[in-house]
Amino acid sequence: MNQDERLYPLDIKGTNMRLLSCLSAFGELTIGELSILAVTEQSSVSRAVEQLVVAGLAERNISKQDQRMRTVSLSTKGVAKLNEVAAVINPLYGALTEKIDRRDLRTCISVLQQMMSQTRENKI
Repeated sequence: MNQDERLYPLDIKGTNMRLLSCLSAFGELTIGELSILAVTEQSSVSRAVEQLVVAGLAERNISKQDQRMRTVSLSTKGVAKLNEVAAVINPLYGALTEKIDRRDLRTCISVLQQMMSQTRENKI
């Protein structure tokens, strides 16, 4: 069974799962930031965020730093949904990495974290 098939009974799509995961990991984000972090087109993120807000899984906010900027954050219901999803998805991700040497995996994670940091600083 693939990821989408595993997510179907939980009534969530892969894109929405990635968005919830990004909000969980990085906190309150703009649609643009969320788009970059989730590696998803901004128009698709906007539509998906609307679905998440309507479902009560995310909340739209006015940025504390700039009143003109709108942000998105994870709701309490979103945290619960992400925990539910993690129980199903984590074993799939574990299977992807089980045969990779732990040192190689740590190096990969470190490089990806550095890339994410650069992406957030340099707005690609």
